[in-house]
Amino acid sequence: MRGMLFTYDLGRITGALGTAAVLLLMVKAGIFRWLLARVAAVGQMAFSNYILTSLAMRFLFVWGPTHWYGYMEYYKLYIVVACTWVANLVFSTLWLRAFRFGPLEWCWRSLTYWKRQPMRLAAPQRLPVQAAPAAA
Repeated sequence: MRGMLFTYDLGRITGALGTAAVLLLMVKAGIFRWLLARVAAVGQMAFSNYILTSLAMRFLFVWGPTHWYGYMEYYKLYIVVACTWVANLVFSTLWLRAFRFGPLEWCWRSLTYWKRQPMRLAAPQRLPVQAAPAAA
């Protein structure tokens, strides 16, 4: 019986290492570049996303009209998690197009330095348009 458990565990470990190796090769090849940029945006706004997600789930499961706590089937929780991740990915990406930090990260930095930190991204500098040389 122990021999069967050893081979089972060995298969699980090698399978996990193989899956991780394939994912790392795909990331190194740049296949997931678009997704990694979105995940990086979520990481840059981690504090804001954590609090926003906590409040949203508290509203859905406890405070709000749905009261899903204890009534939702387990498989449906995966749908809630997927929707939450999509919302975080979209919200963070759109927010960081206009601002340097998430709203709570900005508050934290401002309180840390005792000085209001710049929030908006600087408008892109437009280069002056030069006239094309006259054709001979």
